[in-house]
Amino acid sequence: MRPIQRLFDQLHLYREIHGWRAAHPEDEAVRTAVHRELLSFADRGITAAAIDRQWAALSAQEPDLSARFTVRGGRVRVEARRPRHERVRWTVWAIERLARRVGLPDHDVLLNYRDVPDGDAEHAPVLCFCRRRRLTGMVLIPDFEILRGEDHLSRQIDRAASRWPWADRQRIAFWRGATTGGTFDQPEWATIPRARLVALSRTNPDVVNARFTRLVQGAESNAALRVGDWSAPEVSPVDSVAYRYLVDVDGNSSSWSRLRWLLRSGSLVLKQESEHEQWYYPQLVPWRHFLPVAPDLSDLLDRVAWARAHDAEAQAIAEEGRRFALQRLERPNAFHHLLAVLVGISALSA
Repeated sequence: MRPIQRLFDQLHLYREIHGWRAAHPEDEAVRTAVHRELLSFADRGITAAAIDRQWAALSAQEPDLSARFTVRGGRVRVEARRPRHERVRWTVWAIERLARRVGLPDHDVLLNYRDVPDGDAEHAPVLCFCRRRRLTGMVLIPDFEILRGEDHLSRQIDRAASRWPWADRQRIAFWRGATTGGTFDQPEWATIPRARLVALSRTNPDVVNARFTRLVQGAESNAALRVGDWSAPEVSPVDSVAYRYLVDVDGNSSSWSRLRWLLRSGSLVLKQESEHEQWYYPQLVPWRHFLPVAPDLSDLLDRVAWARAHDAEAQAIAEEGRRFALQRLERPNAFHHLLAVLVGISALSA
C-alpha cells in the first residue's frame, strides 16, 4: 500500500474513533454482544486479585501465547514472552490508539492469542480472536488482521465486485487454501473437512472447484495428496470473485479474515457450520447473509443445487451478505467493538 493511501486510511480511522462516546457505545448490537461476552462476570465483578490468578493460570497453560496489557494514563505496558509477535503488537497498537484518542480507564486485560483457545477463563476475562462456542470467560475481540487494517484488500474486492456482475460469475462453488484443520499424515486424514471439500471437487468438477494451495501439517509426507490433482496454484481473493458461490470452511480455527472478504465480494457464501466463532458471528443470520453447510460438508452439493435452482433468492442472500460486510465489518466497526469490550471490562473491575 502506498504511504499516502495509508495516511488517508489512518485519518479516516481516527475521525471515526473521535465520533464515538467511549463510556457508552451507541450500537445496540455491540452492546448486546459485549453484555453476552461478560455475563459470567457481571455479578461477581473483576478484582485485581482475580486478574492476577487468571494471569498465573494463563501463563502456565499458554506461556508462549498469552499477554497481559496494563493500561495506565493512555499508555499500554505489555507483559508477554513474545511481546513483538504481530498478534500482540497490533492489539497493543489498537488499545493505545483508543486510550489516547477517546480515553480509557486504567485497568489490566489479558489476551490468549492462540488460533483458538482450549480452556475456560475462570477468574477474570481473557480476550481472544476466536473461540469454541462452549467456552466461558473467553471474550471475543476483533482479530489483529482487521485492527491492523485491510483497507487495500477491501478496495480490491469492491472493484472486483463491480467488475463481475452476478450474471457473469461462474455457477460453481470455489475454494483455495492450505491443508489445515487436522493432521494429514494420519489414517483418518480424508475425514478432515478441507480434505472432504477437495475430494468433492475431484468427483464433481462441474459443481465444486476446490484445491489445496499449500501442503502443511503432515500433508507434505502424504503420498496420496501428491497423486492426481489435489493441489493447484493460489488464486487471489480478487480473482475468486469471478465465481458465484464461495465456500468458507474452517482450518485450525475459523477462517479469520477470509469470511469478511467473502461476504464483501457479493458472491453467495456457503459457510460451514462450526463450533468456532469470531466477534461478529452472532450477528450473522443463516439464509439471510449466507447459506449454511453441514460441518462435514455432506450437503454442499445440495446447497449448490438449491442456489442454481433459486438464482434470485441466492443473489438476494449474496447482496445481503455484502451489505452486512459494508455496514458491520469495516475497520472502524472493529475498533468500536474493541472499545466496547474494554469499557465493559473496566466497568466491572474493582
